[in-house]
Amino acid sequence: VQWHTLQQFGHFRGGEVLIEAATPWLFGCAWRLRERPQATLLAAPVIVVVALWLKLSALVLLVPLLGALFLWHSWPDRRRPWARVPWLLGFGMAMILTGIGLHMTFFRLGPTPAAAPPIVDYPIGLASFAALSPWLAATGLGSLVGRICWWFGQDSEAIWRTFALPSSVIGVAAWWWGWRHWIRPLASPLRYAVMWMLTGNVALMAFLYVRGSTISVEDRHLRPVATLIILAAAYAAATATPVLRRVTQIAMLLIAAYGLGAAAQRSVALARLDSRGAADFCQQQFSSAAQSHFRQLTAPLAPRTAIIYFPSAEIAFEDSRQRRIISDDLTRDTRSMRQHRWQGRVPYVLAMIRDDMEADGRGAAIRAAFVDYPAYIWRSERAGGWWFWIADRPPG
Repeated sequence: VQWHTLQQFGHFRGGEVLIEAATPWLFGCAWRLRERPQATLLAAPVIVVVALWLKLSALVLLVPLLGALFLWHSWPDRRRPWARVPWLLGFGMAMILTGIGLHMTFFRLGPTPAAAPPIVDYPIGLASFAALSPWLAATGLGSLVGRICWWFGQDSEAIWRTFALPSSVIGVAAWWWGWRHWIRPLASPLRYAVMWMLTGNVALMAFLYVRGSTISVEDRHLRPVATLIILAAAYAAATATPVLRRVTQIAMLLIAAYGLGAAAQRSVALARLDSRGAADFCQQQFSSAAQSHFRQLTAPLAPRTAIIYFPSAEIAFEDSRQRRIISDDLTRDTRSMRQHRWQGRVPYVLAMIRDDMEADGRGAAIRAAFVDYPAYIWRSERAGGWWFWIADRPPG
Protein backbone atom coordinates (compact mmCIF):
# COMPACT_ATOMS: atom_id res chain seq x y z
CA VAL A 1 0.00 0.00 0.00
CA GLN A 2 2.94 2.37 -0.03
CA TRP A 3 2.05 5.16 -2.39
CA HIS A 4 5.51 5.36 -3.92
CA THR A 5 5.48 1.76 -5.14
CA LEU A 6 2.63 2.84 -7.41
CA GLN A 7 4.27 6.06 -8.59
CA GLN A 8 5.32 6.06 -12.22
CA PHE A 9 8.62 7.88 -12.08
CA GLY A 10 8.91 10.40 -14.86
CA HIS A 11 12.46 11.34 -13.98
CA PHE A 12 15.62 9.38 -13.42
CA ARG A 13 15.96 7.89 -9.94
CA GLY A 14 18.37 5.06 -10.58
CA GLY A 15 17.40 1.93 -8.69
CA GLU A 16 14.76 3.58 -6.51
CA VAL A 17 11.95 1.24 -7.44
CA LEU A 18 14.27 -1.79 -7.57
CA ILE A 19 15.58 -1.45 -4.02
CA GLU A 20 12.06 -0.89 -2.70
CA ALA A 21 10.87 -4.06 -4.44
CA ALA A 22 13.85 -6.00 -3.06
CA THR A 23 13.53 -4.73 0.52
CA PRO A 24 10.95 -7.32 1.74
CA TRP A 25 13.14 -10.09 0.34
CA LEU A 26 16.20 -8.68 2.12
CA PHE A 27 14.27 -8.52 5.39
CA GLY A 28 12.95 -12.06 4.93
CA CYS A 29 16.39 -13.41 4.10
CA ALA A 30 17.91 -11.79 7.20
CA TRP A 31 15.09 -13.15 9.36
CA ARG A 32 15.75 -16.69 8.16
CA LEU A 33 19.51 -16.32 8.63
CA ARG A 34 19.21 -15.42 12.32
CA GLU A 35 19.31 -19.12 13.21
CA ARG A 36 22.06 -20.05 10.74
CA PRO A 37 25.44 -18.46 11.56
CA GLN A 38 27.38 -20.44 8.95
CA ALA A 39 24.89 -19.60 6.23
CA THR A 40 25.11 -15.94 7.30
CA LEU A 41 28.82 -15.85 6.48
CA LEU A 42 28.10 -17.07 2.97
CA ALA A 43 24.95 -15.01 2.39
CA ALA A 44 26.10 -11.66 3.80
CA PRO A 45 28.44 -10.79 0.89
CA VAL A 46 25.72 -11.76 -1.59
CA ILE A 47 23.18 -9.55 0.19
CA VAL A 48 25.60 -6.60 0.11
CA VAL A 49 26.51 -6.99 -3.56
CA VAL A 50 22.92 -7.46 -4.73
CA ALA A 51 21.56 -4.55 -2.69
CA LEU A 52 24.29 -2.10 -3.73
CA TRP A 53 23.96 -3.18 -7.35
CA LEU A 54 20.27 -2.22 -7.21
CA LYS A 55 20.99 1.14 -5.60
CA LEU A 56 24.03 2.54 -3.85
CA SER A 57 21.94 4.15 -1.10
CA ALA A 58 21.00 0.61 0.01
CA LEU A 59 24.03 1.02 2.27
CA VAL A 60 21.76 2.90 4.69
CA LEU A 61 19.59 -0.21 4.91
CA LEU A 62 22.44 -2.74 4.96
CA VAL A 63 24.41 -1.35 7.92
CA PRO A 64 21.70 -1.94 10.55
CA LEU A 65 20.55 -5.13 8.81
CA LEU A 66 23.99 -6.78 8.91
CA GLY A 67 24.62 -5.26 12.33
CA ALA A 68 21.52 -7.03 13.62
CA LEU A 69 22.73 -10.37 12.27
CA PHE A 70 26.15 -9.80 13.75
CA LEU A 71 24.76 -9.06 17.23
CA TRP A 72 22.25 -11.89 17.03
CA HIS A 73 24.90 -14.52 16.37
CA SER A 74 27.39 -12.98 18.84
CA TRP A 75 25.01 -12.58 21.74
CA PRO A 76 24.76 -16.27 22.87
CA ASP A 77 28.55 -16.34 23.45
CA ARG A 78 28.74 -12.99 25.22
CA ARG A 79 30.04 -14.67 28.40
CA ARG A 80 32.60 -16.74 26.49
CA PRO A 81 34.76 -14.25 24.57
CA TRP A 82 37.00 -16.91 23.04
CA ALA A 83 34.02 -18.77 21.67
CA ARG A 84 33.13 -15.68 19.66
CA VAL A 85 36.51 -15.41 17.94
CA PRO A 86 35.75 -17.77 15.01
CA TRP A 87 32.48 -15.96 14.29
CA LEU A 88 34.10 -12.52 14.57
CA LEU A 89 36.96 -13.51 12.28
CA GLY A 90 34.66 -15.14 9.76
CA PHE A 91 32.21 -12.24 9.61
CA GLY A 92 34.99 -9.68 9.50
CA MET A 93 36.77 -11.51 6.69
CA ALA A 94 33.54 -11.81 4.70
CA MET A 95 32.94 -8.04 4.99
CA ILE A 96 36.56 -7.21 4.09
CA LEU A 97 36.48 -9.37 0.98
CA THR A 98 33.14 -7.88 0.02
CA GLY A 99 34.53 -4.36 0.42
CA ILE A 100 37.59 -5.18 -1.68
CA GLY A 101 35.41 -6.68 -4.39
CA LEU A 102 33.12 -3.63 -4.47
CA HIS A 103 36.09 -1.28 -4.60
CA MET A 104 37.70 -3.14 -7.48
CA THR A 105 34.52 -3.43 -9.53
CA PHE A 106 32.70 -0.19 -8.73
CA PHE A 107 34.02 2.48 -6.36
CA ARG A 108 37.46 2.89 -7.94
CA LEU A 109 35.90 3.61 -11.34
CA GLY A 110 34.87 7.14 -10.44
CA PRO A 111 32.97 9.40 -8.05
CA THR A 112 29.57 8.39 -6.70
CA PRO A 113 26.55 10.71 -6.37
CA ALA A 114 27.48 11.38 -2.73
CA ALA A 115 31.13 12.21 -3.50
CA ALA A 116 30.99 15.98 -3.24
CA PRO A 117 32.35 18.62 -0.85
CA PRO A 118 30.62 18.42 2.57
CA ILE A 119 28.17 21.16 3.50
CA VAL A 120 27.51 21.54 7.21
CA ASP A 121 24.50 23.75 7.98
CA TYR A 122 21.34 23.45 10.09
CA PRO A 123 22.44 20.20 11.84
CA ILE A 124 19.55 20.22 14.33
CA GLY A 125 16.94 20.66 11.61
CA LEU A 126 18.49 17.89 9.52
CA ALA A 127 18.68 15.51 12.49
CA SER A 128 15.02 16.24 13.28
CA PHE A 129 14.08 15.55 9.67
CA ALA A 130 15.97 12.24 9.75
CA ALA A 131 13.97 11.18 12.83
CA LEU A 132 10.71 12.09 11.14
CA SER A 133 11.58 10.60 7.74
CA PRO A 134 10.32 7.01 8.22
CA TRP A 135 6.85 8.27 9.08
CA LEU A 136 6.83 10.75 6.20
CA ALA A 137 7.93 7.97 3.85
CA ALA A 138 5.39 5.44 5.11
CA THR A 139 2.45 7.81 4.73
CA GLY A 140 3.55 9.81 1.69
CA LEU A 141 3.29 13.06 3.66
CA GLY A 142 6.85 14.01 2.77
CA SER A 143 6.04 14.12 -0.92
CA LEU A 144 2.73 15.83 -0.24
CA VAL A 145 4.55 18.60 1.66
CA GLY A 146 7.03 18.86 -1.21
CA ARG A 147 4.21 19.19 -3.74
CA ILE A 148 2.47 21.89 -1.70
CA CYS A 149 5.75 23.81 -1.36
CA TRP A 150 6.25 23.56 -5.12
CA TRP A 151 2.78 25.02 -5.72
CA PHE A 152 3.69 28.07 -3.61
CA GLY A 153 7.16 28.43 -5.07
CA GLN A 154 8.94 27.33 -1.89
CA ASP A 155 11.86 24.97 -1.40
CA SER A 156 10.79 22.07 0.81
CA GLU A 157 14.41 21.26 1.66
CA ALA A 158 14.86 24.74 3.11
CA ILE A 159 11.76 24.25 5.24
CA TRP A 160 12.97 20.93 6.66
CA ARG A 161 16.40 22.40 7.37
CA THR A 162 15.19 25.49 9.22
CA PHE A 163 12.01 24.37 11.01
CA ALA A 164 13.71 22.13 13.55
CA LEU A 165 11.24 22.66 16.39
CA PRO A 166 8.05 21.74 14.49
CA SER A 167 9.82 18.72 12.96
CA SER A 168 10.95 17.59 16.39
CA VAL A 169 7.48 17.92 17.91
CA ILE A 170 5.82 16.07 15.03
CA GLY A 171 8.55 13.43 15.11
CA VAL A 172 8.11 12.76 18.82
CA ALA A 173 4.34 12.46 18.35
CA ALA A 174 4.77 10.08 15.39
CA TRP A 175 7.22 7.85 17.25
CA TRP A 176 5.01 7.77 20.35
CA TRP A 177 1.88 6.88 18.36
CA GLY A 178 3.65 4.36 16.18
CA TRP A 179 5.34 2.62 19.09
CA ARG A 180 2.27 2.48 21.28
CA HIS A 181 -0.29 1.39 18.72
CA TRP A 182 1.60 -0.32 15.89
CA ILE A 183 4.99 -1.61 17.05
CA ARG A 184 4.48 -2.59 20.69
CA PRO A 185 1.72 -5.16 19.85
CA LEU A 186 4.24 -7.19 17.82
CA ALA A 187 5.78 -10.33 19.31
CA SER A 188 9.07 -9.57 21.07
CA PRO A 189 11.53 -10.75 18.36
CA LEU A 190 9.66 -8.82 15.66
CA ARG A 191 9.23 -5.79 17.89
CA TYR A 192 12.96 -5.62 18.59
CA ALA A 193 13.81 -6.18 14.94
CA VAL A 194 11.49 -3.42 13.72
CA MET A 195 12.76 -0.90 16.26
CA TRP A 196 16.37 -1.82 15.54
CA MET A 197 15.95 -1.28 11.81
CA LEU A 198 14.00 1.96 12.20
CA THR A 199 16.32 3.55 14.76
CA GLY A 200 19.41 2.27 12.95
CA ASN A 201 18.36 3.83 9.66
CA VAL A 202 17.39 7.09 11.37
CA ALA A 203 20.69 7.26 13.28
CA LEU A 204 22.73 6.61 10.13
CA MET A 205 20.86 9.22 8.09
CA ALA A 206 21.16 11.76 10.91
CA PHE A 207 24.90 11.12 11.06
CA LEU A 208 25.28 11.58 7.29
CA TYR A 209 23.25 14.79 7.33
CA VAL A 210 25.01 16.32 10.32
CA ARG A 211 28.50 15.54 8.98
CA GLY A 212 27.64 17.47 5.82
CA SER A 213 27.13 14.71 3.26
CA THR A 214 25.60 16.07 0.07
CA ILE A 215 22.42 14.00 0.27
CA SER A 216 19.08 15.47 -0.69
CA VAL A 217 16.73 16.25 2.18
CA GLU A 218 14.03 13.80 1.10
CA ASP A 219 12.19 11.05 2.94
CA ARG A 220 12.66 8.72 -0.05
CA HIS A 221 16.01 7.60 1.38
CA LEU A 222 14.12 5.80 4.17
CA ARG A 223 11.26 4.46 2.08
CA PRO A 224 12.63 0.90 2.13
CA VAL A 225 12.70 0.68 5.92
CA ALA A 226 9.32 2.46 6.09
CA THR A 227 7.90 -0.78 4.72
CA LEU A 228 8.18 -2.13 8.28
CA ILE A 229 5.84 0.59 9.56
CA ILE A 230 3.22 -0.39 7.00
CA LEU A 231 3.54 -4.06 7.91
CA ALA A 232 3.32 -3.29 11.63
CA ALA A 233 0.23 -1.16 11.05
CA ALA A 234 -1.39 -3.97 9.07
CA TYR A 235 -0.72 -6.41 11.91
CA ALA A 236 -2.08 -3.94 14.47
CA ALA A 237 -5.27 -3.54 12.45
CA ALA A 238 -5.93 -7.25 12.81
CA THR A 239 -5.34 -7.43 16.58
CA ALA A 240 -6.24 -4.00 17.96
CA THR A 241 -9.38 -2.67 19.61
CA PRO A 242 -12.28 -1.81 17.29
CA VAL A 243 -11.57 1.93 17.46
CA LEU A 244 -7.83 1.58 16.78
CA ARG A 245 -8.56 -0.99 14.06
CA ARG A 246 -10.86 1.46 12.32
CA VAL A 247 -8.36 4.33 12.63
CA THR A 248 -5.58 2.16 11.22
CA GLN A 249 -7.73 0.91 8.37
CA ILE A 250 -8.71 4.49 7.46
CA ALA A 251 -5.05 5.53 7.52
CA MET A 252 -4.09 2.62 5.27
CA LEU A 253 -6.90 3.42 2.85
CA LEU A 254 -5.85 7.08 2.70
CA ILE A 255 -2.25 6.08 1.97
CA ALA A 256 -3.38 3.70 -0.77
CA ALA A 257 -5.77 6.30 -2.23
CA TYR A 258 -2.96 8.83 -2.31
CA GLY A 259 -0.81 6.28 -4.09
CA LEU A 260 -3.42 5.60 -6.75
CA GLY A 261 -3.96 9.33 -7.19
CA ALA A 262 -0.22 9.93 -7.55
CA ALA A 263 0.02 7.16 -10.15
CA ALA A 264 -2.89 8.60 -12.14
CA GLN A 265 -1.53 12.15 -11.95
CA ARG A 266 1.92 11.02 -13.02
CA SER A 267 0.53 9.03 -15.95
CA VAL A 268 -1.44 12.06 -17.18
CA ALA A 269 1.62 14.30 -16.81
CA LEU A 270 3.79 11.87 -18.76
CA ALA A 271 1.19 11.55 -21.50
CA ARG A 272 1.29 15.33 -21.99
CA LEU A 273 5.05 15.53 -22.30
CA ASP A 274 6.32 16.37 -25.76
CA SER A 275 9.97 15.72 -24.99
CA ARG A 276 10.27 12.03 -25.76
CA GLY A 277 13.92 11.43 -26.48
CA ALA A 278 15.86 9.39 -29.02
CA ALA A 279 15.84 6.33 -26.73
CA ASP A 280 12.07 6.70 -26.22
CA PHE A 281 12.78 8.12 -22.77
CA CYS A 282 10.62 10.99 -21.48
CA GLN A 283 13.00 13.85 -20.83
CA GLN A 284 11.58 16.15 -18.18
CA GLN A 285 14.65 18.37 -18.02
CA PHE A 286 15.77 18.34 -21.65
CA SER A 287 13.14 20.08 -23.78
CA SER A 288 12.11 18.94 -27.24
CA ALA A 289 13.67 22.06 -28.80
CA ALA A 290 16.94 21.33 -27.00
CA GLN A 291 16.84 17.72 -28.16
CA SER A 292 16.33 18.79 -31.76
CA HIS A 293 19.27 21.18 -31.59
CA PHE A 294 21.42 18.52 -29.94
CA ARG A 295 20.72 16.11 -32.80
CA GLN A 296 21.61 18.79 -35.36
CA LEU A 297 24.97 19.31 -33.67
CA THR A 298 25.89 15.65 -33.19
CA ALA A 299 24.49 14.01 -36.32
CA PRO A 300 27.41 15.06 -38.60
CA LEU A 301 30.04 13.82 -36.14
CA ALA A 302 31.83 10.55 -36.81
CA PRO A 303 31.50 7.99 -34.01
CA ARG A 304 33.90 8.26 -31.05
CA THR A 305 35.39 11.56 -32.24
CA ALA A 306 33.76 13.85 -29.65
CA ILE A 307 33.30 14.17 -25.92
CA ILE A 308 29.88 15.27 -24.69
CA TYR A 309 29.29 16.54 -21.18
CA PHE A 310 25.86 15.70 -19.74
CA PRO A 311 24.82 17.41 -16.48
CA SER A 312 22.29 14.68 -15.65
CA ALA A 313 22.34 10.95 -16.25
CA GLU A 314 19.02 10.58 -18.04
CA ILE A 315 20.00 13.12 -20.71
CA ALA A 316 22.89 10.86 -21.67
CA PHE A 317 20.34 8.47 -23.20
CA GLU A 318 20.21 10.89 -26.13
CA ASP A 319 23.56 9.76 -27.49
CA SER A 320 25.37 6.43 -27.65
CA ARG A 321 27.86 7.16 -30.45
CA GLN A 322 30.26 9.49 -28.65
CA ARG A 323 32.29 9.39 -25.49
CA ARG A 324 30.29 10.82 -22.63
CA ILE A 325 31.00 12.59 -19.35
CA ILE A 326 27.97 12.08 -17.11
CA SER A 327 27.44 13.99 -13.88
CA ASP A 328 24.65 15.11 -11.59
CA ASP A 329 25.63 18.79 -11.63
CA LEU A 330 22.12 19.71 -12.79
CA THR A 331 20.75 18.89 -9.32
CA ARG A 332 23.52 20.58 -7.34
CA ASP A 333 24.30 24.17 -6.48
CA THR A 334 27.66 25.91 -6.71
CA ARG A 335 28.62 24.84 -3.18
CA SER A 336 27.98 21.13 -3.62
CA MET A 337 29.37 20.67 -7.13
CA ARG A 338 32.29 18.31 -7.46
CA GLN A 339 35.64 19.79 -8.41
CA HIS A 340 36.07 18.30 -11.89
CA ARG A 341 39.35 18.30 -13.81
CA TRP A 342 39.48 16.83 -17.31
CA GLN A 343 42.72 16.82 -19.27
CA GLY A 344 43.53 16.15 -22.92
CA ARG A 345 42.09 17.29 -26.23
CA VAL A 346 39.72 15.81 -28.79
CA PRO A 347 38.47 17.31 -32.07
CA TYR A 348 35.07 18.24 -30.64
CA VAL A 349 33.77 18.94 -27.13
CA LEU A 350 30.12 19.71 -26.40
CA ALA A 351 28.98 20.84 -22.94
CA MET A 352 25.26 21.25 -22.39
CA ILE A 353 24.37 23.79 -19.70
CA ARG A 354 20.82 24.69 -18.66
CA ASP A 355 19.92 28.36 -18.31
CA ASP A 356 19.98 28.37 -14.51
CA MET A 357 23.39 26.64 -14.49
CA GLU A 358 24.79 29.29 -16.79
CA ALA A 359 23.31 32.08 -14.67
CA ASP A 360 24.63 30.90 -11.30
CA GLY A 361 28.18 30.13 -12.42
CA ARG A 362 28.03 26.36 -12.69
CA GLY A 363 28.41 26.57 -16.47
CA ALA A 364 31.65 28.56 -16.21
CA ALA A 365 33.00 26.12 -13.62
CA ILE A 366 32.25 23.16 -15.89
CA ARG A 367 33.99 24.75 -18.88
CA ALA A 368 36.97 25.62 -16.69
CA ALA A 369 37.22 21.95 -15.71
CA PHE A 370 38.33 21.21 -19.29
CA VAL A 371 41.78 22.51 -18.39
CA ASP A 372 43.29 22.18 -21.88
CA TYR A 373 40.55 24.31 -23.46
CA PRO A 374 41.01 28.04 -22.77
CA ALA A 375 37.90 30.17 -22.37
CA TYR A 376 38.40 32.00 -25.67
CA ILE A 377 38.01 28.89 -27.86
CA TRP A 378 34.50 28.09 -26.62
CA ARG A 379 31.52 29.20 -28.66
CA SER A 380 27.89 28.86 -27.68
CA GLU A 381 24.46 28.30 -29.17
CA ARG A 382 21.18 28.42 -27.28
CA ALA A 383 17.96 26.43 -27.83
CA GLY A 384 15.07 25.30 -25.68
CA GLY A 385 16.36 26.78 -22.42
CA TRP A 386 19.81 25.24 -22.83
CA TRP A 387 23.23 26.55 -23.78
CA PHE A 388 25.34 24.36 -26.06
CA TRP A 389 29.00 25.23 -25.53
CA ILE A 390 31.28 23.91 -28.27
CA ALA A 391 35.06 23.67 -28.46
CA ASP A 392 35.99 22.46 -31.94
CA ARG A 393 39.12 24.40 -32.83
CA PRO A 394 42.67 24.12 -31.45
CA PRO A 395 44.00 26.73 -29.03
CA GLY A 396 46.26 29.39 -30.42
